[in-house]
Amino acid sequence: MGKIVNGESRSLSSDVYSSIRQLVFSGQLEPGRWIQLGALSDRLEVSKTVIREVLSTLVGEGLLELIPGRGFRVAEFSPSELPELTEVRCLVETYALKKSVDKGDVDWEARLIAAHHRMSREPRRASDDDRMLNQEWARLHAEFHWVLISNASVPALQDFCRKLAAMFDICRLQIGPELGARDVEDEHREIVAAVLERDADRAGDLLARHYRETTHHLLQQWEQSQKQLGVKAE
Repeated sequence: MGKIVNGESRSLSSDVYSSIRQLVFSGQLEPGRWIQLGALSDRLEVSKTVIREVLSTLVGEGLLELIPGRGFRVAEFSPSELPELTEVRCLVETYALKKSVDKGDVDWEARLIAAHHRMSREPRRASDDDRMLNQEWARLHAEFHWVLISNASVPALQDFCRKLAAMFDICRLQIGPELGARDVEDEHREIVAAVLERDADRAGDLLARHYRETTHHLLQQWEQSQKQLGVKAE
């Protein structure tokens, strides 16, 4: 990873925050792994103080855990927790999406169209291994889902949504990329179309279906992998 460019403290922390999230979601810092402050400080070429501040922020988002007396580690969640986590996410994010639609304006619609366009232009699978997600697509996908609820204008609600999304993505990392046949791009197009039509109920239903379908495929994949290993799924 390239050197973090020096700048204002807030900008530097933002760069480090983005870099560490990328390390986690690319699998370079896998679930359960302990964070070595010195090694991470050297890798990103910033002080341990900045690293520690950013790690504390990521703890608050649910991406990392702070274990007293031991330090920081990447969070872990059992795939068996995914169904309940999905239902909570559906409940909270559909509410946030409906508020976004109700308060929607042309600027928000433009941001959503742009986020969807950027995501749709990026291949979903990695060029060197079609079993793996393209990490740039994954970043744009997360941005698209964030823009969907960004107009809710309730910071506490949006923070909770961000934490749920991080927990969901940690589960996804532990299971591996979704491999089943599915037209994800069409699901996204339908959500955007419902939003632009200002049909909040349909948009919410489509978003919930999108998340449940992801969970269904991921759990099928997890169960198959457990059978291959001779382990009974929880």
